[in-house]
Amino acid sequence: MAPMLQRVLICDPHVPSARLLGDLMRTNTRSQIWMTHDTEKAFRLAGSCDPQIIFVELATDTVDGLDFTRRLRRSTFACRFAPV
Repeated sequence: MAPMLQRVLICDPHVPSARLLGDLMRTNTRSQIWMTHDTEKAFRLAGSCDPQIIFVELATDTVDGLDFTRRLRRSTFACRFAPV
């Protein structure tokens, strides 16, 4: 499973939660981790870093996971079929 998780994108407005998840992924799979706290930056990162898996918060003030996922699936990014 580790070879399939080399590039990970985490979008979570709660920094401690994002860091915890990032540390777990880094420890278990030696992944490259990109973290952000809002969906606009996450969308830009998804286009440039081509993540193999994306973790996104469902809904908060700055993050709307459903809208992010809809936009990602409709985009032309290589990662548009990555698990979210």
